[in-house]
Amino acid sequence: MASLDVDSETIVPQDIVDRYHDWVTNYANGDIAWGDNTSPFGEFAQGSIFGGGTGGIVATVDGTTLGIAGNNITANPIYSNLLDHTRKYLRIRKIQAKLNVTGDGGNTGSRGSPGIIFDETKKAHLNSDYQTNLESRYPSGSVPRDGINAGENVSAYWLEVFFSRLRERYEHARDEDIPVFQTDVCHASCHSSCHSSRGRR
Repeated sequence: MASLDVDSETIVPQDIVDRYHDWVTNYANGDIAWGDNTSPFGEFAQGSIFGGGTGGIVATVDGTTLGIAGNNITANPIYSNLLDHTRKYLRIRKIQAKLNVTGDGGNTGSRGSPGIIFDETKKAHLNSDYQTNLESRYPSGSVPRDGINAGENVSAYWLEVFFSRLRERYEHARDEDIPVFQTDVCHASCHSSCHSSRGRR
């Protein structure tokens, strides 16, 4: 794991990026259950809601974007760039996937009874249409800038505080207003074959 527990004069841009990835990137990309490479169930018919695979979002932030000149770790570009980058991870959020068996049953097999036979809530990699907001969905509004004030040099301590707040905001927004996607299917998996065979009798 990357560390910022060093004198600020020895911190280089990549140290900040690596520690951010420890706190935010790896956390957001971890434990994604569903995406365009795997669905909740075979009949999941929700169009193109997925925007990527279970590997998550590739980080594009790097040290050169953080506005560091020499040994001066300056707050404003670090705050704005990492806040913007964290917003992208709000395409990775929890959804509820439901499989509903319609009709009154009547056939034996995997779906002999009507009703909900699959109902799970897990993290999914959605497209940008489902990206939620990092700040407005949190009671206290935007992420505090304590120790990350424009024009000031930043200490390792306040960078760690900022990263922890970004992750907290991500987690809160990820778990709020969970979208529900329900797929309705026939009462039994053998329905179509059963009916077609009856028609030939």
